[in-house]
Amino acid sequence: MLKCTFFMLFIFLRVVSRTIAEGSRDELERKYKFLVAIELHGNHVCSGTIVHAALIVTVGSCLIRSNVPTDYTIRAGPIIVSNLHVHNNTVFKIVGLIYNPNFVWMGQQRKRIYDAAILVLSEPLVFTDKIGKIELPAEREDIHPNTKALVVGWNGYRLHVQKVIVLSNMDCYLKNKRFGANLHDYPVDSQICANSFAKCDKDIGIPLIADNKIYGMYSNHYQGCESGSPPMFTRMSKIRSWIYTIIRRYDSLK
Repeated sequence: MLKCTFFMLFIFLRVVSRTIAEGSRDELERKYKFLVAIELHGNHVCSGTIVHAALIVTVGSCLIRSNVPTDYTIRAGPIIVSNLHVHNNTVFKIVGLIYNPNFVWMGQQRKRIYDAAILVLSEPLVFTDKIGKIELPAEREDIHPNTKALVVGWNGYRLHVQKVIVLSNMDCYLKNKRFGANLHDYPVDSQICANSFAKCDKDIGIPLIADNKIYGMYSNHYQGCESGSPPMFTRMSKIRSWIYTIIRRYDSLK
């Protein structure tokens, strides 16, 4: 019994240490207050980012298992540790799903372009020091190759923060060719790449962040993360005007 107790304590400490590795829990909650966990029937499926009090942006491929808005919920707010799991204690309902009109998804490792969608909350969030939105890039603003950036999001119940360096699309294309014929000519214009993750993160929708702005959302790897091929993100500069159109449409109804 004593051995079992020590083992469970060891696992608990590992979970907590991974979660607060870049600062105290309070610091993380404030720094990444724009992050949400998206759930389908109560189970985590991907990450999302707050861009408006009532609108969450994520990848469209996250929402292909169901097109019924009420099947989804999000978790936002302070991080809670209990029962050896890290989770959020505030659940918000979804009443609308809006897919980017150019979104194409053809299977797990097949063509995936303009991979973006917006979830509409049943009620606007109340912004606090631990729930808030992230800024979008300015018009025609993009992130440049060799820029240092972060990818951060929820993978199940663990907060992942990884440092990456943005690649040019040509470098990404050449790297992808090493892993196969690259039949879809990845990356396409609506995608942006970074160097390989230090640790595979299959939590799609996690944001690519630099200078406190979101420049991309993790969509897929050409041949899977384990292959070492570069992670590909939906390029925010290509969907920025669409996001603002949705924001203006929502605000006009209020």
